[in-house]
Amino acid sequence: MRPSVLRTAVITLFVATVTASNVAADSGVATLVIRVADPPAVSFEATALGRATHPLRFVMTNSGASSVQLEPLAFRLRPMRDGVLFSCEAPQNRDDRWPSTLDGHASFTLARDVSCETPMPGRYDVELRGRPRGGPESAERVYGSFGLQIEPGSNPPVRLPWEPSLHAAASGTKEMRPTKDPNKARIVVALINATRAPITVAPLHAVMRVTRRGSTVAPCPAQDVTLAFNGALAPGRSQALSSPLGCDLSAEAVYDVEVSATSPGGASVRLAKHAIRVAVIPPPPPRPEDAPGKVVGGM
Repeated sequence: MRPSVLRTAVITLFVATVTASNVAADSGVATLVIRVADPPAVSFEATALGRATHPLRFVMTNSGASSVQLEPLAFRLRPMRDGVLFSCEAPQNRDDRWPSTLDGHASFTLARDVSCETPMPGRYDVELRGRPRGGPESAERVYGSFGLQIEPGSNPPVRLPWEPSLHAAASGTKEMRPTKDPNKARIVVALINATRAPITVAPLHAVMRVTRRGSTVAPCPAQDVTLAFNGALAPGRSQALSSPLGCDLSAEAVYDVEVSATSPGGASVRLAKHAIRVAVIPPPPPRPEDAPGKVVGGM
């Protein structure tokens, strides 16, 4: 993960989010300001084929001199990239304590974790929406936006030359213990629709070639698999399928897996070069309470 410069979105909440009886008489409106710091940039390698969880902080400040009464809000996020809507889960609460009132010029912070499907590198402008908890959808309002940045990394999604509306990406098992089981290590391939129209997807032929670092002998023959993609892929959505690597990985080493996709006509495109570290994982160090003769607890 590579840090980026934090930016701030300033969002103003109007009288709908405060109690009218507490509004200063001369202004008619009490405002709260929300500062949302953009989370650090994330490399595509650090995501699950684009899915990433981001920590967010909302700093809410009463910019007026009078106290205001607060109503807790439930938030929803809508990420857009190049005019295409992607998806985020509802933010996960880290701290649900909303003060009942907020004094003039005082602030408080809400921490949230949010998981988003952002399968294409680039900047996503994330719209922040909220409504009173338990309130109807009609009460939802837009409170502003902030940015999420996905850096390309070394294995970004690749456009399929024979289907230019689709991108494909590959990842898989990263670390494992030595094993002869050819089904333990898996490679995952995703098809991504980054356009504004639905796309019908079809089975994809993939080739996986494995090499072992420090050796000139391939540990297994190239594997040819057909991944049964099917159905309609909506704008901003992806579909992922996995396949066993089909290789004996019983020797401790780093294995490189080159994943390519081929078209029915024989065209080929490299999707990724993925590394798998195979090693015996040492047991955890003994805990003090496991020492011989150590008694834990009591009557």
